Amino acid sequence: MKKICLILFFVLINILSFGAEKTLSDIKSFQFDAREVTLINGKNRVKDYNIKAVLPDLIKKEIIFPEENKGEIYIYNKNKKIVYLPLFQQSYEEELDDEENYIIKVIKDIKTKEQKDAKFKSNFYSGKIKELEYESGLRIVFEKLEKVKGYYFPVQITVYDGDSKLSEVMLKKIVINPEFLSSEFEI
Repeated sequence: MKKICLILFFVLINILSFGAEKTLSDIKSFQFDAREVTLINGKNRVKDYNIKAVLPDLIKKEIIFPEENKGEIYIYNKNKKIVYLPLFQQSYEEELDDEENYIIKVIKDIKTKEQKDAKFKSNFYSGKIKELEYESGLRIVFEKLEKVKGYYFPVQITVYDGDSKLSEVMLKKIVINPEFLSSEFEI
């Protein structure tokens, strides 16, 4: 599940825009609230969180719901992750694991493709790319897009492993290029 959340989050960072006049390079930061519904052992598990990001690789994720996880904070900065667990009033830092590093690599790969591959860029910005598929069999499908500040932003995403639906994420309160204080990315 952690892998799915991270893949989804990092792909969202870079699949923000389908408008011809604005490109991914224009997006320096963003913020949104997310509701993620994940199917675990036949039951839906709901998680709400807030994301703040400064591209390319500074991200803060704060859990809002469920109550037992409320206040957990995850800060990703390059190859490091800082985790704050309010239940224990404890924070720790660790190297990003391979899955998380892979996601950061995907972000950079998408930006590189957008800048170097004219066909990819054309399809991407005309909205023809509605789905991303990875070698692992993971698929991310953009179910619904909304225009936010000139960018077509995915607001409903479904994640599949092969044909099996793993989770659905709905975004709201999307803000493109907000200014953040550096203290907002500290614990």
